[in-house]
Amino acid sequence: MGRLKHLNRVKFTPEGIKKINDVALERKKLLAHEVSDELYNAATYAIDMFYAHYKPIYYRRHYWNFEKNSFSKYYKNPHNSIIRGGVRLSASNMSDIYQDPKQEVFDFVYQGFHGVASAIWGYPERMIPTPLDIIYEEQQKLIKRYK
Repeated sequence: MGRLKHLNRVKFTPEGIKKINDVALERKKLLAHEVSDELYNAATYAIDMFYAHYKPIYYRRHYWNFEKNSFSKYYKNPHNSIIRGGVRLSASNMSDIYQDPKQEVFDFVYQGFHGVASAIWGYPERMIPTPLDIIYEEQQKLIKRYK
């Protein structure tokens, strides 16, 4: 923020415009990293809440697989103009420790279902709000904050 105070003294010369662009680019990068961090924290919280709600307790043994392997920070700066920050949810890095395909387990967990069988056979125990709801709500807060 300190560098922005000096922009009111910048002249509209090629060098001055370059300085404004450099400061704007730096700020965009900071915001993208901040958004990525906040959405990562929301994903961590969502999985924490899912497993805190989970009964029977022995299913918590899978917690590490979701907490460490089902989401990652996302930051992309392809052309120094559009900079994106967020969190990527994916089953691709998860271990194959389940009887069911890991993508199916991933989908059910992020939809809040405790146990694939319970969701399929019609007696689902479901966490409300779901992990996806928690992450989406945080995303919407960030959109409003930085709009």
